[in-house]
Amino acid sequence: MSYRSYYKSSKSTNKLISAVKRQPIGIEEGQVAFWDLRSWGHQWYAELNLPNHFISRYMVKGVYGKVHSYRGGQRIDINFPALCEQYIGVAGMDNLAVHLWGRNFEVKDDWILVDDHFVLQYPSLLNEFYRSQYLRTIKERIESSK
Repeated sequence: MSYRSYYKSSKSTNKLISAVKRQPIGIEEGQVAFWDLRSWGHQWYAELNLPNHFISRYMVKGVYGKVHSYRGGQRIDINFPALCEQYIGVAGMDNLAVHLWGRNFEVKDDWILVDDHFVLQYPSLLNEFYRSQYLRTIKERIESSK
């Protein structure tokens, strides 16, 4: 058997991606999922220099919102409270992103959960333009939960 049989052509891969994007997302509003930090971009993730970042899975809690139709496909709103990020409307996640990264619904033991306390340790996780504002928000949220 040759190695060729293991790989799909770019044409068939593009068709598969298009088909996934057109499928209904099928996630309820309010559903919680855990997204790998790598989904924000591999270069950004590598530059964070988190401990064991090549081995460990750093997961961020996301809360799904409403589903919207957009250009023949669907997008779903999602809020990542620990990172102070929301993706809403046309900026929401398409079905391909949800399919690849957003279907982890239960926390696993070997994951490292990126929560408010973790973000305070690694503030470079936050958008650099709003970092000081977001850090104040996170500290207030921690204080109010005590």
